[in-house]
Parts: sequence; structure tokens; C-alpha cells
Amino acid sequence: MYHRKLLIILLISASAVFGQSLLDVYGFGRLLKAQTAASLGTASSGLLPGFQIGISLSNPATWSNLSFSYISGSYTASKFELTEFEIIQESSTLGQFSFIVPIKGRFAWGLSLKPYAGQNISLIGNNTEQYVYEGEPYELRKSLKANGGVYSLNSALGFPLGTFERGGISFDFLFGSTRHETVLIVNSINYLYQRRHIYSGTLTKIFLSTSRFSESKIPVEFYTSIGLTVKPVRIRSLWYEPFEDINESGDQDNSDFPNASNAQAPLQKSVKDVFKPFEYEIGVDIKLNQIIYLQGAASFWLDNSKGESEVLIINDWVKSQSHFSAGIVKYQSRGPKTVLDHSIIRLGLYGKFYDFEFSDNTKMEYGLSLGVGFNFGLTKNQIDISYLIGKREKILGVSEEIIQQISIGISLGDLWFEKRRIR
Repeated sequence: MYHRKLLIILLISASAVFGQSLLDVYGFGRLLKAQTAASLGTASSGLLPGFQIGISLSNPATWSNLSFSYISGSYTASKFELTEFEIIQESSTLGQFSFIVPIKGRFAWGLSLKPYAGQNISLIGNNTEQYVYEGEPYELRKSLKANGGVYSLNSALGFPLGTFERGGISFDFLFGSTRHETVLIVNSINYLYQRRHIYSGTLTKIFLSTSRFSESKIPVEFYTSIGLTVKPVRIRSLWYEPFEDINESGDQDNSDFPNASNAQAPLQKSVKDVFKPFEYEIGVDIKLNQIIYLQGAASFWLDNSKGESEVLIINDWVKSQSHFSAGIVKYQSRGPKTVLDHSIIRLGLYGKFYDFEFSDNTKMEYGLSLGVGFNFGLTKNQIDISYLIGKREKILGVSEEIIQQISIGISLGDLWFEKRRIR
């Protein structure tokens, strides 16, 4: 009941909500899975190819198939609509920024920076509670804000494991922070209580692909990965002394009480094992003809941590989630044909299932996506544009949610560690 009441608060006014999803209130925010425009086009997590034939920008086991090195980046805009309240919330973020270098057609190395989780919350209460203390009447109202996120600095290596198998390994060095602010309004006077949570941790993922059946009657390649925690995420929390925000600036300065000069140093707390994920993915890429591929993938993700109520917005978090996707990709044709023949067309369907630590019911999200990509230049520079629309079931009895995302990616190719041909 408390969780439901807390979430209902955010539905009071559209002007009081800033690009948030209902999932933002769980843990340290909503996990961001599809980091490239190409993978969003097939509604996948990035395990399977889709950028070019046999290549995914998120899977180092495929990078040795690249003909050129790439600098790649993406931008994603999202819209979340709470259907029962006709509230629309929008946000945008930079996606995965990568530098990938294939080496002699056998090895590959890449470095990327990407958002891992985001939290953007503005909970504004509309109910005023009235009290009388020592004969004086008091009116009390409360609001909560949280914003920030966790980022990943990712280093990955792709390598051969034989004639048909290729492997890859990546490390995610997580970092970032969120700022939580509780505002207690007493008789129109704002009292602020601020906390800052600083995150750090290390994850790893091992990739494997095989083309052993690529010459069979139905050519197919298999892909899999397993994600493990090297160093569970820990939080260093800074708890600041409450203050009266006299000038309503939102920050403690010399006009407030106590003023900034007399403010005490924040109380520091360290919490370990706040986030400890395990993930397993498997997928197939079936070649229907020279340019059309049919794909399917499934993944299971589990958080093995015990959580920590002191740093959570609500005392609950996503314990596990499953993701299933199916897609079809038409790559560009060779030769002087139409613009459609030279474009990459992607179409995908997906379903997600969320399980929470303390909530009983599994919640489902499902939708579809489509995307297009264009090559240009001698080094196969590429622009990708994708759109996804999905629907998520009602969380804690608040509202169903319509999710829309559009992602634009650009990848610029060049030669590194290869001898340039003199023309």
C-alpha cells in the first residue's frame, strides 16, 4: 500500500514529472539494455549481428568480421505515457560511444563508454497534512527528487578459438552517482534533506559464437554470452545535514539556515553488495539467402544482491528479468540498384518479464521495433535509425505504460593496424 501511495504521487501533475519511467523508482534506476541504434531495430540486447552481416557493435566475438575500424555513437530519445492518467514524459540520452579496431582479421579490441542505468524522479505530494503542536497549527507537505545514473567504461577483446569458433571478453567498470533530495514544506517554508550516492563496481561478460553449421542446408550461426560480477557494486553515501531553504534556491548557501559556512561535513556511509548481477544469453542467426537473416534470442538476468533499504527510493527492486526477441534483417544488395536495395532494413518483436523482490506478480512488457541503415563512403560509414514501441503492464496498481524510443547512430570507418593500399 505504501509503494502504491508513493507512486501515485508522481501522477498528480505532468509539469512536475521530468522524463521518468515507473521503473526508475526501483534500485538505482532503470537498466538500459539496447545501447546501439542497430540493436534497437531488432529489439535485441546486442548479442546478435545486425549492424552489418555477421557484426554486432556490442559483441566482441563478431568484431574480427569488420573490414574497417569504427568510431560509433548513438543518441536515444524516449517517451513514457501513463495511459490511465494521460501523462506523457520525455527524456533523451547519449547511448554507447565506441572505438573498435579489428586486427589482421583475427583479433579485435574495443573501448566504449555507455550509460548502464538511469534514475530521474520527481515525486510531488498533493496531500497536505495538518497538525497542532503546543497550540500552533502546522501544514505539512512532502516531495522527493532523484536524478543521476550509472555509467560503464567498457574494454573488450575478440579472438579466434579455432576454425569455426570465436570468443570475446569484456569488462564493465561501473561508476556514477545519484542525488536524492527530500523537501519537507512546513507552513510554506522549505526544509531540504539531501543525500548523494556514489557507485562503483566491475562486471565481466564472456562471448562465444560458432559458424560450424554455416554451410549446412539451413545455414545458421549460434551466439551465447554469460555475464558475471567481478566486484559487486558498492555505494558510498553522503548524508547532508537538513537546512531551511530560505531563498528557495534548492542549494545550501549563506542565505539559508544554517548557512553554507556553518554547515557540518556530511555523514558518510559505505554499503557493499548493493548490485550483483548474473546474466545468460543465447541466440541464433539463420541465413535465408545472401542478404536476409532471421534471428531469435533469449536472455535471463538475475540480481543476486540483498539490496539496501537505506539507499532505495522504495524498499523493492527488480530481482530478475527475462527477455525474448525475434527479428529479421535485410542487408544491402551489391551493384547499382535502388536506394532500398542499398539500405539495411530491420524488424523485431520482443517480450520482457520482470520479477520484483517483494512484489508477487510477474509484470510483462512487449512491443515491436523497426530500423533502417545506410552505408556511405569507401570505408562503409553508416547511419542507423530505429524506432521501438512497447507496452508495460501496470506496476503496483498505478498505470500501464506505453514506451516509445527512437535512436540515431552514426559509425565512421577507417583503417588501423592495416597497410593502406596505394591507388
